[in-house]
Amino acid sequence: MLRIFRLGVYCFVLASCVYHDLSPDSPPVEPVCDPATTSWQNDILPIMTNACATSGCHDGITRRDWRNYNEVKQYAASIKKKTQDRSMPFDGPLPQHEIDLIACWVDGGALNN
Repeated sequence: MLRIFRLGVYCFVLASCVYHDLSPDSPPVEPVCDPATTSWQNDILPIMTNACATSGCHDGITRRDWRNYNEVKQYAASIKKKTQDRSMPFDGPLPQHEIDLIACWVDGGALNN
């Protein structure tokens, strides 16, 4: 009987010595959108050229030319929406970081910088 009692006390002590970290987890670090550093020329135009301004798509022949800033600016909100809902480009969605760049650029006023 004494052995069972000692075993019970031992298990209780052992179970109560578990370390629990009660500090809150650090929130995940998310990329910061900075419209001042998101550029039409350096960030958005390469995306449009590689993913959108392709033959049979937005190449300026069959549809609007997404290499032309003025046309992209005019449809910037629609481009943002269609890339975020992944309905454009037609051949598959852009990588998330490119979708985020477009959204950041549009939210910052779609500047020609």
